[in-house]
Amino acid sequence: MAEMRQLERETDVIGLLEDGDGLTVEHVAHALKCTAETVRNKCEESSSTNCPLGFKFPKCWIIGKTRLLNSVEQNEDKHARLVVEDRLKEYVQKVRANAIRRAPQHSIANADHAHGRAKKCKIFGHAKKNRV
Repeated sequence: MAEMRQLERETDVIGLLEDGDGLTVEHVAHALKCTAETVRNKCEESSSTNCPLGFKFPKCWIIGKTRLLNSVEQNEDKHARLVVEDRLKEYVQKVRANAIRRAPQHSIANADHAHGRAKKCKIFGHAKKNRV
């Protein structure tokens, strides 16, 4: 069962992003000690190859961690890869810690939920009926 959950996690896009496998331009710029513009340019250059560094959404790039690290190792060496990997881990931990501190605290056992009353959905802004 644990192996099944691990496989699901490895193929789940959201799980991969939560695990730090999808990086923003800012994450990568921090790890490589360069500007965000340099990272965007590298992403654009690689987009026409068989191994692009990331995927471009309308307003941002999401860069694959494994592809980035492989690229660093290929263009530099193993030591450079390890340095970048350590910087990424440190940066992602800081970002997560800040997100956790800012996240609203919700109680599953609140009275509205327990009694099945309608609550406003914070994500979509419409009323929904909680099922008990």
